Amino acid sequence: MKKILVNKDKCSGCKICESVCSYQKLGDKFNRRKAAIRVVIEGELGEKITPIVCRHCKKAKCAEVCPVDAFYEDQNTGALIIDKVKCIGCGLCAEECPFGAINLHDEFEIPFKCDLCGGDPLCIKYCVPNAIVYEEEHRIGASKRERSGN
Repeated sequence: MKKILVNKDKCSGCKICESVCSYQKLGDKFNRRKAAIRVVIEGELGEKITPIVCRHCKKAKCAEVCPVDAFYEDQNTGALIIDKVKCIGCGLCAEECPFGAINLHDEFEIPFKCDLCGGDPLCIKYCVPNAIVYEEEHRIGASKRERSGN
């Protein structure tokens, strides 16, 4: 299965990924606060830039705490999806996610997170510095090993 991999050292902080994600989800407008990917910029001069996106964990804490068992795995993409019918909007999943990748918004009844766009993530296509890529799961960590020569 493929996963979204992030190289935060390459991220410029442009937030284009947030814009295209929100457009993909909302259909006709851009609103980065409603994106399933976040770019957190810290420091006075933006010294620390961290893209945050769901990692679709195999042992997902968010799914474990869900009181109504509203999470399921998409068999085609491996994405961990929130069932909109089952979800009661309690937000426990967002509290439990160790990466802060599940989002709440006052205009939505349930939390939202990355669903891998059905296996064709739009954020990847528009990431100019190639800081986010969609690769096979076994490639996690490979680029660091390749850069270090190990």
